[in-house]
Amino acid sequence: MNHLVISTVGTSLLTNRINRDTENDWYLKLRDTANLSPTADNAEVKAIIDELTDRAKMQLYSGDTEKIRSLSAELNGIYGYYKDNLSSAQGDMNWLIATDTMQGMATAEIVKDFLVQKGVIVDIFKPSQLSTESTQAFSEGVDEILTWMSDVTLGYQHVCF
Repeated sequence: MNHLVISTVGTSLLTNRINRDTENDWYLKLRDTANLSPTADNAEVKAIIDELTDRAKMQLYSGDTEKIRSLSAELNGIYGYYKDNLSSAQGDMNWLIATDTMQGMATAEIVKDFLVQKGVIVDIFKPSQLSTESTQAFSEGVDEILTWMSDVTLGYQHVCF
């Protein structure tokens, strides 16, 4: 039986692409809008995320395994699980858990696209309301993850979270 690999996704793949000397206002803007919904109408934040997405992709697709692992905690974990050989992921199912935020979904999409390009089967699970906007939203999001995990793990003998 194939493996099920579940990885949480943070936003450092984006925020670490900010030049703090010249773009510190970007960092502050992203910090202050961290819980912005993926469907929010905020052209300024979207433009910043789009630029950081382009930078992240450029670095990911031009890097060797060591460089890629240093760019993304999520990819570092996945590469580590497969001992730096993503072709051994063939037949496994990989899930990325993202927050219900503009930044969280952007980061998850970058990681997903990269893994798909490497031949990895991967999808994104985004619990509705999962964010740090409030204790209630976070708790409800975690509850949704637990319910989802009880369903998605059925039939797998090997689950890595």
